[in-house]
Amino acid sequence: MKITLALPPEFVSLCAGHNVKPETVLRGFIADVCGIMNWASDPREDGYSSNGSDERDMAYAYYERCGYPWMHGRIEEKEHAIRPNRAARRRDL
Repeated sequence: MKITLALPPEFVSLCAGHNVKPETVLRGFIADVCGIMNWASDPREDGYSSNGSDERDMAYAYYERCGYPWMHGRIEEKEHAIRPNRAARRRDL
């Protein structure tokens, strides 16, 4: 799926201030929130790659904090399919 998204100037300025392309930031966040790994032995053609385990946890915590998993159904079913390790840790607490 491809989308076209107009970026607000504040985001563009933030990225420019750190000399990073907006698409790099967005690709990194998407990869982190989805847990996308780009292994050297099996590289992805689309360029998506997580920035690390802490980044994956923080991106998903942000996603969860915004309430996205709860917007259209029960989180337990969806979270288990998307983040089984996180769901298992929550049950163990």
